[in-house]
Amino acid sequence: MSYPSHIKSALDRLKLVSLEGLTAGYVEELVGQSEEVKRQPLVEHEFWDAFHLLREITNKALNEKLQAGREKERAQSRLVSRTPESRPQSQDYQPSIPQERREVRRYLGNLIYSIRQLKFQQPKLINAYKENDKRSQELQIQLDIENASFLKSAAISDKILELEKQIASIHNDKSMGQSASEKSIKQNSLREEIRRLKESRRVNQPTVNKRLSESQKLFFESEIEIKKLEDEINSLNSELQAYKEAIQLFSVIQCEVNGSEREIFLGPFVDARNTQGFEYWTSTSNFGSSLIGKKVGEQFQSEDSSVSIKEIRLPDPSWLEDLMHPAHWEGEFILRLPDARRHIELWGQSPGFSNNSRHTKGG
Repeated sequence: MSYPSHIKSALDRLKLVSLEGLTAGYVEELVGQSEEVKRQPLVEHEFWDAFHLLREITNKALNEKLQAGREKERAQSRLVSRTPESRPQSQDYQPSIPQERREVRRYLGNLIYSIRQLKFQQPKLINAYKENDKRSQELQIQLDIENASFLKSAAISDKILELEKQIASIHNDKSMGQSASEKSIKQNSLREEIRRLKESRRVNQPTVNKRLSESQKLFFESEIEIKKLEDEINSLNSELQAYKEAIQLFSVIQCEVNGSEREIFLGPFVDARNTQGFEYWTSTSNFGSSLIGKKVGEQFQSEDSSVSIKEIRLPDPSWLEDLMHPAHWEGEFILRLPDARRHIELWGQSPGFSNNSRHTKGG
């Protein structure tokens, strides 16, 4: 049977020739045996992306049912609440929830990778600063040696000039005090001394100092490494800063609803559920979608409730990885929650880490 190219690519990733034999157990076994996943654990989500793409074809009826339910919910919400005050949106509101068929699990995998990468690169940058300090000190030592060699070479040149003047003076001496033979002996002695001094000066030339050249090379390499790490960290900070500034899919929201404190985790759930003091709230609900794009300090009305946003955080990547387990998912939606006894873990390092100032070197 002939398949479209994107389906054929998914089958190739799972080493299948048809949709027969497609099970979660098969993919788990394939992932467990994959050398690529062992080298790069986050590559695992590519296998599950392929699985869910193919599973979507075989479970089209479920997706249609979920879509119909959401459309019915939206239609009922529009009938119940038509006034602008019931669900206002900030002027700069930009829905950032991935739309249908936009690979939500890949979106989650990229988020996990970005947090992990930032946590991984921060200590690397600190170590790079320390290494740069060591190389800077070594370079300064070699520069001091080079400067001393330069001063020594200059002194030798002055001495050579003085000896050459003495040779010229002997040559120009017309007195009868010295014979030609005596003058020649003295001149040859002075010329020998000049040759010795020139050899000493040659050895001390900068081009001969290999350690200086190596120190300069290592120092410039450490400068390039620091710039590379700083650029990558700044890029990751910029990406993750969006989660701190405005609510997105997979945000953890501390808010007040009608004066009551609530902690909400916004995700692609089929429905909303309250577990141990915090809530899994579906991003496709009227209330959940009204949270998207809201910022800290913003107040608004949703479903006859007064909502005030207090804080926006991200879950810890290890917690998100548990959420990413294929057992929780069906297509683009989470049907089953992670361990309900386990409270959501927040990421300990908030976005906004900046370590591109050189006064932090060695810290």
